[in-house]
Amino acid sequence: VHYDISKNIEGYYQETGRAGRDGLSSDCVLFYSHGDKIKISRLIHNDKLPQNVIQNNLANLDTVCKYAELRTCRKKMMLKYFGEEMQGDNCGACDNCIGTKEKKEAIDLTIPAQKFLSTIVRTSQRYGANYIADILLGNDTDDRIMHNGHHKLPTFGIGVDLKKKEWQHISRELEAEGLLTRDEEFGSLVLTDKGNASLVNRTPILLAAIPRTKKTKGERVEKSRTIEADLPEMNAELFNILRSLRMKVATERSVAPYMIFQDNTLKQMAAMLPQTNQEFLRLSGVGEKKAADLGGLFTGAIRAFVGNNDAVQKVEIKIEERPRVVEAKDTSLVSAKLFNEGKSVHDIAESRGISMNTVAEHLAEAIAIGRVVSIERLVPLEKIVLIKDALDKTKSLFLKPVMEYLNDQDISYDQIKYVRSFEDAKRSLGNV
Repeated sequence: VHYDISKNIEGYYQETGRAGRDGLSSDCVLFYSHGDKIKISRLIHNDKLPQNVIQNNLANLDTVCKYAELRTCRKKMMLKYFGEEMQGDNCGACDNCIGTKEKKEAIDLTIPAQKFLSTIVRTSQRYGANYIADILLGNDTDDRIMHNGHHKLPTFGIGVDLKKKEWQHISRELEAEGLLTRDEEFGSLVLTDKGNASLVNRTPILLAAIPRTKKTKGERVEKSRTIEADLPEMNAELFNILRSLRMKVATERSVAPYMIFQDNTLKQMAAMLPQTNQEFLRLSGVGEKKAADLGGLFTGAIRAFVGNNDAVQKVEIKIEERPRVVEAKDTSLVSAKLFNEGKSVHDIAESRGISMNTVAEHLAEAIAIGRVVSIERLVPLEKIVLIKDALDKTKSLFLKPVMEYLNDQDISYDQIKYVRSFEDAKRSLGNV
């Protein structure tokens, strides 16, 4: 059993050979995900070795990962790597050759594939599979999507017919077919020439069938359904109306929906049916400022609903305020916390066992949502002024045109990222 991928084919081949030394048949099981490749790639990048050695090690890693992601005969690829040719295309032993028909069969997945590729292009090819999937699923509770304005994309919410795991499957298959490649340092997806041609020319895209999993009893896909589960039917309908109204306001103001009202506050509205400003102020999460700003709009929607639905009644509900748990996706906030405590980028990278480039990405993301106290420790004030001017003049989503405009002002790409994120935060959060 291999719990991790080897760094090269030779190492993997040697490990597999140990099982058959007694002459008996053996089964070899390899646990692999693309995250393994990213992890090992980062370790290779951090090695203090000559650049040509690092590139060679990365090429070896790429080969062994292609072996792990292969959909055709593994033995054939292994033999070819060592200069031998296997007759035929089926060894009758590897998982691909004896696997199920569904696993091997390629079907027409052109439409979902084009949705996925189009979203990658529309987001400037700067994000990974999970982020792209969240856009397609219309995840309006993702802070980054809202702050980046990606909830306004034409592809936002057009992929709700598939689950997140199914979109991840499509991403892996597009990589396997050579339509996508991945930045090994940051995990962002980039279209290859083949992928660009396929998207532009709308050529059919055949991929391995999406594995279908049975839905467990009571499974709920939408977060809103879980939140409203204990509301009566009419009140639950009002909750969804209020949720749509919140989304409309958030879109108009280019902010995340939670910055308008939290879900728990909407749930209280749907349950308690406040129809006056005084009643609205009794809700948890509503203060004088929000009541003055949004009270009329939301109480108006509630009055209209109650007026058209005599059966709706006030209900008592228990609102549980659950503390937010920092998960793996909040790794940027961990780096930001260390930075705010006074640690340098180098210190954070060393203490967390990640590269300085990764820390820079973390801090740029944290700055964009207002989680970094001051960027002047990262970018001197005089350079902030120069970069802001370059961003305004170039109006480019990419860093290179901004760098070229600055024309060797002793400014790094990371510093441009920090200032761009800072400007995004000011627009999104209303900072001055």
